[in-house]
Amino acid sequence: TGTPEEAAIDRSLRARVRILGDAHTISKRVSTTWEAAREGLEKVKWYRQLLGGSMMDASATGEQAEAAAKELAECIDRIVKVWPDVKSIAKPQKRQGEGGGEPAAKRQKGDGRDKNSGRGRGKGKGKGKGKC
Repeated sequence: TGTPEEAAIDRSLRARVRILGDAHTISKRVSTTWEAAREGLEKVKWYRQLLGGSMMDASATGEQAEAAAKELAECIDRIVKVWPDVKSIAKPQKRQGEGGGEPAAKRQKGDGRDKNSGRGRGKGKGKGKGKC
């Protein structure tokens, strides 16, 4: 381990190596230079999100790491499929019933307070009685 700065440098270098490796893979599949493939990769927000998530979670279990690798491979496949129009790639929407997401209570509109709850309802300043 080490200092937070060393951890950040480690993540950054691992991300650069991954980007270069993925750019090389894409360049072979679409017959372009690795530099052009790298520039295209950097324009895909979904790829950047996946890469950042995989770099932050170095302590992932084997199953989690496998799922992240599968999702990155899916992203790269989609990049190859639409090359060179990589800006058209969007992050796929979560499917209903696939787990994750927020419980219904967290999606509720409003501030979560009932109109009559909170402080007491007795007499006092600010209750709209006006001056007598």
